[in-house]
Formats: sequence, structure tokens, C-alpha cells
Amino acid sequence: MKIPCITDFYLKNKSILIRTDFNVPIQNNKVICDIRIQKSIATIDFALKSHAKSVIVVSHLGRPKDEKYNKKYSLQPIVKILQKYIHYPVRLVRNYLNGFESRRDELLVLENVRFNKGEKNNDIILSKKYANLCDIFVMDAFGASHRLESSTYGIIKFAPQSCIGILFKKEIKYLKKVLRNSERPVVTVLGGSKIATKFNVIKKLSKISDKIIIGGGIANTFLLSQGYSIGKSLKELNYIKKAEFLLKIQDNLVLPKDVKIIKNNQFYNLIEKPISKIDNEDYIVDIGKRSCKEFIKILNTAKTIFWNGSLGCFEFNHQCSGTKKIAQNIVKKNVLSIIGGGETILAAHKFGILNLFSYVSTGGGALLKFIETQTLPSLLALENLHIT
Repeated sequence: MKIPCITDFYLKNKSILIRTDFNVPIQNNKVICDIRIQKSIATIDFALKSHAKSVIVVSHLGRPKDEKYNKKYSLQPIVKILQKYIHYPVRLVRNYLNGFESRRDELLVLENVRFNKGEKNNDIILSKKYANLCDIFVMDAFGASHRLESSTYGIIKFAPQSCIGILFKKEIKYLKKVLRNSERPVVTVLGGSKIATKFNVIKKLSKISDKIIIGGGIANTFLLSQGYSIGKSLKELNYIKKAEFLLKIQDNLVLPKDVKIIKNNQFYNLIEKPISKIDNEDYIVDIGKRSCKEFIKILNTAKTIFWNGSLGCFEFNHQCSGTKKIAQNIVKKNVLSIIGGGETILAAHKFGILNLFSYVSTGGGALLKFIETQTLPSLLALENLHIT
């Protein structure tokens, strides 16, 4: 069924609460990559220009402990970025659950929702407090829509009216189109550290992809399942049998044949090895040259490329060459290229090629969940609300 969008509502003299996803990388109190903020502006701008009584945005940032205020995870750096894109005053509100003063023609940013007790547990009382702050709740945080939390899920049931935002609508519309009508061959590149978060989506993608290139930490568990030593590298022992079974039933998964390793935390001393020569003290940090050439050869056959997750420790310049070469090859091709996930976006931003991809999704976990199930908890909550 059709879920209403913010553009379907008359907003004048209404209080609008927009759940955004401002979970962006921050170093030294400065935002490193603001693509998620940029993509949220359309919904915020629409609300402000519609003469709403008040326009309020909420978001989480990072993983603060104990649900208490921590300056490290404050949204103050986000406010500074918003002031560049919004032609209205922007103000951070720290204490807001019991109400606060607001003015027309200003944007209010409520402090990190993960400072609120019960947020991650989808607490009903907290959900109701959020709902009391608005006349219309707008779910625009596609990147957090897979989370069953008070500000992304619980509030939907209690707000006077609920809908999706412009960004959320665009994400769903585009991804549905790509998943149903991708031009073949389709090549998926999956990396990152944990196979647990991607195992089910690998099974789903293997049905719609001609080839799935697997790198990063998740490749280690697959290699281990084939009897290779991976030394001290990242692994998930609970998934070894599952990985072994998946490799038996799927012939389109491609693993690295060589890697770059370090020993004893000697970060700058990289050694290239075939996967058959990994020692007990080795730690895999990147794919090797042979694997890189093989992966690029596969990518050169593609008409559609989906990429999620780095193929190595891209954070360090001397350990990112594999991820960088693969990323650069993708954008050189005249193909449909889709990327998603925080670290994937950050890697592309670091390499200076983020704007060269066909589509950049703001979702990581949400993107994978949508690919796997074709829906999301927030979408289901909105659908149920409008059915009744």
C-alpha cells in the first residue's frame, strides 16, 4: 500500500518532528563526510518553507554508553553543518522530553536520542514523549529504519499523524527499481568486518547477482571454512559451517586468492602472500594484487554493480590499496553503480570519488535488511498504521 509522504500534508501551523539519520563520522569535533546530512536537507527544507509552526529534527550519533549525555556524541557538530545548508537559524536543544520553547522560521535540533533512557529498547513511555512533541512525525532516517527503537519505530504508533520523508521515499523507490530490473550481468562487492550482519543478504544477493566478490573480514570466515589458515585475522567461528554450506550450494561467490598481511602489529610492514601460505601470526589487512586483478576482470563484465563494505583496512593509507583500486575501477565504467553503508561511503569520500557513483544510499544495515526482506520495521509500522 502507499504510505503518505510529507509532501502529501498541509504543514502550515503544524509542529513537525523529523527523524533524520545524522550518524556521520566525526573527528576532532568536525564532520568528515556530510553526505547523509546533505541528503536530509530536502525534507527539512520542505517543512521550513511550508510555514510550519515548528520544525524539529532528531537523530542518533554513535554508541554512547549508559544512555547519558556525553559531549563526544553531541549533535553540536551537526548543527554547524546544517547552518551551511539551511537558510534559517539552527538551534540545538539539550533538554526536550518535557517540552521546550520554539519559534517559527528556525530549525530545532534535539540532542542525541541515545542519551535518552529506553531509546534503544523501544520504550513505550519514551515513544509517547517523542510523539507529544509534534502534530506530524516524519520518518526520514532510512539508514536507521531497520532499528526497533523509540525514535524510529515506537513513536509511529503514538504520533497524531505519521509519514515518510522525501529522502526515505526516494531510497525505497530507487532500491525497488534496481532489485526488480537490474541490467545483467550484476556483480556485487561485499566487504566489511562481520559476516553475521551480511550472511542472510549474501544468500539473497546470490540469487540476483551473477558474481559476488567477497573481501574484508567476512572473507576470512569463508577462507577458514575451506581449510585455510587465517592466522590472527578477524573471524566468526559460529559461521564457519554456514559459510562452508553456502560455498557448496552457490558457485558465484569469489574469494581472494592472495592477501596482504602484517605481523605483530607492525602496521607499516605489509607482506603479500597467497592464501595457502598464511602463518599463525599473520593478520590479514587487504586483498593482494592477484585478487585485485581477478576482481577487476569480473567487474569489467558487469552492467550493474552493487558495493557494500571495504575490502581491507581502508582507514590506513598503506592498507587501503585494494579497496581503492576496486572503487576506482567501478566508477571508471559506464555502468549502474550503487553503494551504501557508512564505511563504504567514507572510503569513497576518502578516495575523492563519492560523487561518481550512480546512486549513494544512506543506509548500511537498513540497505542490507531491505535487500534481504524487501521491507523494514519502520515501513511495516507505517503500513499497519495506515491499514487500520
